[in-house]
Amino acid sequence: MNDTSSEVCDGPVVCPASRDPAVRLFIAAGMFLALGIWCFWDAYVEQQHGAPEAWTLEHINDIAGHVLNHYGPFVFGPVAALFIVWAVLALRRRIEADDEGISVNRAAKIAWSEFTGIDAAKLQSKGILFLLRGQERLKLDSYQYRNFRELAALIETKVPGQGG
Repeated sequence: MNDTSSEVCDGPVVCPASRDPAVRLFIAAGMFLALGIWCFWDAYVEQQHGAPEAWTLEHINDIAGHVLNHYGPFVFGPVAALFIVWAVLALRRRIEADDEGISVNRAAKIAWSEFTGIDAAKLQSKGILFLLRGQERLKLDSYQYRNFRELAALIETKVPGQGG
């Protein structure tokens, strides 16, 4: 299945969240927050962009500046907050696997006997592994979790064959 398939894991494997997805979300949140602060500053503190002379196509730049600066903070602020929430949730991801089963994001443990197979078609190219459980597919992504090689080695010993 992968280059670590010969490794045998004893004991539980814990995969905490990787920092990379959260860092990218925090950067996006910072950009939206900075844009919202800039719009607020420009509209309410410096008051450079007053109401346009007329709401016609000839004054489209004045209209756009007025709308962006006066309503931007009310859009960009909540969007920044949403990205911050997503980043915190990304940092809370966690997989715990042992001889009995696997628990994803602190949910109830699923026994290894409930899984019918593994879909490792995207493991080499994208680092994505699917555990098949009836019609369900449990997605495990190496970008989102640390210690993924140990987890893949444990899964290979516990779940029967290739599926999907």
